[in-house]
Parts: sequence; structure tokens; C-alpha cells
Amino acid sequence: MYVFDEMSFRYREWVFEAYSGSIEISKVGLVGKNGCGKTTLLKLLDRQLKPQKGRIRVAGSTYMVDFDLSSYKAFWPDDVVELCSHLSSFDTTQADHVIDYLGLGDYIKTPIGELSKGTVKKVALLMGFMSTADVLLVDEPFESIDQESNSHLVMMLRQRQGSHVIVSHDEGILRQCVDTVYTITDRKLAESP
Repeated sequence: MYVFDEMSFRYREWVFEAYSGSIEISKVGLVGKNGCGKTTLLKLLDRQLKPQKGRIRVAGSTYMVDFDLSSYKAFWPDDVVELCSHLSSFDTTQADHVIDYLGLGDYIKTPIGELSKGTVKKVALLMGFMSTADVLLVDEPFESIDQESNSHLVMMLRQRQGSHVIVSHDEGILRQCVDTVYTITDRKLAESP
């Protein structure tokens, strides 16, 4: 599923250094201290960043949920669904179901620029669930979202066909929607007990 071959990446300091390993599990959680490389790893998996040394192989296509929807602020969530319906990389047939489960129904005709941070996050998650990519990459999906929506989000992640890698500081809720949790520590990944 995810193969790391002597993978090294750095900004000023090494974030990952000569890390080799593989993850065969399809639903993976990532935890670790602030600044240890969780978001960086998602960007490496999504091919937004490239290792300086070694390589990473991901089985299939990826979609990284982007919570910055500032370029869509004049659009309604309904417009986003319509735009996605014309792209082969999205399947909008289940959009109404996802909208209901995320509690977006009351906001579907509200400009994204007028929505709260948590509601904007739900719109971004809606796009993620409509993506046809094999692997969904999500960075801190549970922050700023109400408890009921988080419960529905966990259920949708568990039921989603395909793989996902989720970063969260809330390991309790994270473990409800993944099969294995990895910790980033000492410039490598280690499976958490």
C-alpha cells in the first residue's frame, strides 16, 4: 500500500532520514508531536513534495483534502457539488447523503465565505468524499467540528471504499476510523501499540 525506500526529507533539519518500511493496512492514522512531520508526510504521499533521497510508492491515486477554500468564498456548497459533477475525478452521486451526514443541509445555499470555520471544513470533507481517488489524505479532520458531525465522519470514514491516511491529535477518535496508528518519531514511522 505505502512503501518507503531509504526516504529522506528535510527543510532545515531532517524530518525523515533514510527511512525504509512498508504499510500494508489501508486505513492508517498518524500521530506525533507538533512539527514532527505529519503534514509533511501527507504531502509526500500526495506527491506535492518529493524526498531529497530515496522514494515513496503509493498504491493508487491520492486526494489530499484542502481546508483552505478561500478561492471558493463566493461559491455555495451546492455550486461546488455542481462543479465536481463535471470532473471525472469526482463522483457526486452520493453527495446528498454526505451533505446530510455532515450536517451541511442548512448551509448548501450560503456563500462559503460566510460559513464558520467548522462548516467550511465540512465542505472540504464533502469534496474529499466525492473524490474517486484510491487514497484519501486528511489532516486534522475532527478539529472545529461538532461532536455529532464527528461521529458521522467516523462512520463515513469506516464505510468508505478505498484507503485513507488521517492525521489527528485526538488519538481516541482517530482509532475509531483507522485500522492502525503510526507515530512519527526520530525521523521515522513506528506502529503505535
